[in-house]
Amino acid sequence: MNTRPYIIPKLNAYECTTNKWYYATDQHIHQDWEFTTTTDGHVENVINGVIYKSIPDTFLLLGPKHVHTQLAKGVIGRRDICISSENFYKYCEDLKPGLYEEINSLREPIQIHLPTNTYKELLERLTTIDVYKTTNSSNETPLLHSIVLYLLGIYIEHSQLKDSPTPPDWFSDFMRKIQEPEYFTKKIEDLVKLSNYTHAHFLLLFKEHTGRTLISYITAQRMNYASKLLLNTNIPVIQVANETGYDN
Repeated sequence: MNTRPYIIPKLNAYECTTNKWYYATDQHIHQDWEFTTTTDGHVENVINGVIYKSIPDTFLLLGPKHVHTQLAKGVIGRRDICISSENFYKYCEDLKPGLYEEINSLREPIQIHLPTNTYKELLERLTTIDVYKTTNSSNETPLLHSIVLYLLGIYIEHSQLKDSPTPPDWFSDFMRKIQEPEYFTKKIEDLVKLSNYTHAHFLLLFKEHTGRTLISYITAQRMNYASKLLLNTNIPVIQVANETGYDN
């Protein structure tokens, strides 16, 4: 009997897609990258020989170094987001230089846990993308890209919180403000003016406290907001761009 894992065909360059499945997957290896989550039923993910029980409201990030199979009884629900290596590298570099190398060096899968309401909302967006696929809507690609950027942003935040000291009160206040569209749609120079520091020094402080550049953080905030507008309104894409702080 052949027990070798099968190889998932490589995606086209810069391809990104999502699918809903109702059965566990046999042992396989991706040539690209995948976020996967169990939406219904009880599943055990076996990754490089180690069993990881499915955790509610959690996505696993898997890549070419992970041999993956699932153990489950009966019908289940799982949702995958598959990203070409070229696209995944670009996403990582847009958010944080060196992030791709950091993630690619890990043998264990990355587990990204979300608040329950956020997790449910994200699954609803992915279901909307399924509909877009059948209607040739131009909203499919930007919405899916924003979800991938959001998940990577959550990973960055979680990894930084493990080692970061408690930030000063003024910085915590600044971070609360830039969660709101009123602020994260502003120009970077206008956001810096909210502090008492020079532009260059503030950018260094932001990187020190978050491990990310201010522009990458704001970009992730804008993309997440754009995905909400695309999902919940009929606003044209060009207007969504304007609403999120882009003038072209």
